[in-house]
Amino acid sequence: MERKTMGSFISALRKAQGLTQRELAERLNVSDKAVSRWERDESAPDLSLIPVIAEIFGVTADELLRGERADPASGNPARGAEKREREIRRLARSVSTGFRIQSIISAGIALAGLVAAMILNFGFLRAYAGFFAACVFFIAAAVCEGAFLLRSRFALADSLDDEAVSRCRSALTVTAELVFSFILVLFAAALPLILLAPYAEVGLTGETWLKYALPAAAAGALLCFVFCLLMQLVHAVQRKDSRKGRLLKTSLITAAALLLTLVLHLALCSDFMRYTEGIEFQDFSKFINYMETILPDPEGRYYYDMPGYCLDEDENRISRSAYLTETVCSPSGQALFSYLNKNMDVAGISYHWKGDTLLEIKVCTWAQAEEAKAVMQKVSAAFYAFYALELGASLLLFFRRKKK
Repeated sequence: MERKTMGSFISALRKAQGLTQRELAERLNVSDKAVSRWERDESAPDLSLIPVIAEIFGVTADELLRGERADPASGNPARGAEKREREIRRLARSVSTGFRIQSIISAGIALAGLVAAMILNFGFLRAYAGFFAACVFFIAAAVCEGAFLLRSRFALADSLDDEAVSRCRSALTVTAELVFSFILVLFAAALPLILLAPYAEVGLTGETWLKYALPAAAAGALLCFVFCLLMQLVHAVQRKDSRKGRLLKTSLITAAALLLTLVLHLALCSDFMRYTEGIEFQDFSKFINYMETILPDPEGRYYYDMPGYCLDEDENRISRSAYLTETVCSPSGQALFSYLNKNMDVAGISYHWKGDTLLEIKVCTWAQAEEAKAVMQKVSAAFYAFYALELGASLLLFFRRKKK
């Protein structure tokens, strides 16, 4: 006896109506090669096309999936239902597998954006150009992933209310969330290129980029995690799943606490100047005299050990005095005074403003900077210990609630 399949059933129905494969393909807006593959059982139509094909041939979607017309007198409806469920599961797996492959492509596009940013920054010393090039890739990856998700969800016909289809929809959503989160994390990692580079014609060093990119990426990952947990909590409340809701609340509180701790960590450990008293100047003429005092850097080099000429921002030759000239401007851009930076023992300068009025200047030497960085490292270590404490407490609470 010939095995009854959906492909052979479509072929029989098409021939019974006198349609060619091309004519059927035109009605379904697919290629005639696709119809040919269906009839040879090499592939199957998307789930969204099942109701359309059934309507063309005057059969039900269940009959099309079973590969035969329903026979009320057959006395074996369970077999037909089992065959229908098996066909739906196969089609759902096909949609899910295809979407995972497409999601890998989207993630690859986003990763290529970060690689392009690294090439432009390290190879051509163009941090701004690297950031904007990466953004183009990130946007393209997000658009592709959104289009792939819509196409895959459309392929799962709403008329097919089946557990396998429901699981497939959930899997599509989870995969899309992971890819969008990956794109956001890469975007956060690229942010230092635009935030830290002083102007467009320079590139960040690998150490500087890595120092700020890792915390930014971690913050982006935590934001995505919090958002995903929040969405799952909303769904759990809608389904009135109190047990899962309690577990999600615990995870959400933990993620929010970690995110707030990370923000505080970045705020307190982003500038070593806050951990040193430095040398304070209210008299700005004394500050100018101090900066023009000839002192060496930690390696014993003086300002006159520099080359005979220097380059400005446009890479044009300028004199050494022009290169050493620093101008202090108010927040509104008004120039207040200038000085020659001959003191190479200065590791950092901070200005205390009140509106456009300069109240105080604090200067930090290299020795003071080393002491301040040591204190900042201790503060960072305390934060890392606090992260571990938060995670340990949340895991303990999580497993206690899970046992209830």
